[in-house]
Parts: sequence; structure tokens; C-alpha cells
Amino acid sequence: MTFDLILTKDEISPSISFLLSRWAFLAELQYQVRGIVMHSVNEAYETQGHGSWPPRKQPYKHPMLQETGRMRRAQVMAAGHIRYARQRDEHVFDLSGIVGATGISAFHHFGTKNMPARSTIDITPEQADELQSLVEAHLFNVK
Repeated sequence: MTFDLILTKDEISPSISFLLSRWAFLAELQYQVRGIVMHSVNEAYETQGHGSWPPRKQPYKHPMLQETGRMRRAQVMAAGHIRYARQRDEHVFDLSGIVGATGISAFHHFGTKNMPARSTIDITPEQADELQSLVEAHLFNVK
């Protein structure tokens, strides 16, 4: 069974209109946050975690964690799909998809007994401030 639901502008109640405006702003918020996080992941690979990644035990011809580029591409793509959720006073950007983007990316993120951690989620203080400003704008300036 299917049916069509057609609403005209005059039939939408003010509360639904408010919810739709918040949803539209949330979509813009997620888009902006995704851009910041995707840039952050790329930056982590380019700068080797802003210099925080432990050095390799032996030299290789390829940049660190980029022998094929598969993990980097998967993590950047996952950063483009992060989600924002709000529950009561808690606001969360779920970055877990970045950590688990490939079968081995979590091992690199958390490290193992024989391998030091090299996180590719490297939000700089400036990026953190920008993220906070975006969320504050979402919370207090929605019209």
C-alpha cells in the first residue's frame, strides 16, 4: 500500500517549520564539520601527525602509513561521513568510522604491543575552536 502526502506552505505548522529550519542548519553544520575533519586527516598524513608520530624503526621509500594510499583514502572518505548527535547537554561528532575505516587502521590509531600509536585524527587547537564555534552557532543562532 502506498499513498501520496502533499503539503502546501500554508499547511505546515510553525513547529514543523522550525524543525525543518533546524534540520537544514544541521545539514550545513555537518557539511562544515566534515570539511574540517577531512582536512585534519589529510593534514595528519602530510605532517606525520604534526610531528607527533614516532619514527620508523627502519627507512622506507614511501611516506609513513602510505605504502598504497588505501588507508588514507578510506579514512578521508570516512571523515566525509561523520555524524553529529545531541543528547540532552552532550554534543557528539562520531569519528569512530575514521578509526575503523580499514582492517588495520585501528591498529595504527591505538598501537599494539609491537607498534606505536599513530593517530590520523589530529584536530589542531585552531580546528577545535572552529568546531566549537560552529556548534555554538547551531545551538544559539538557529532562526
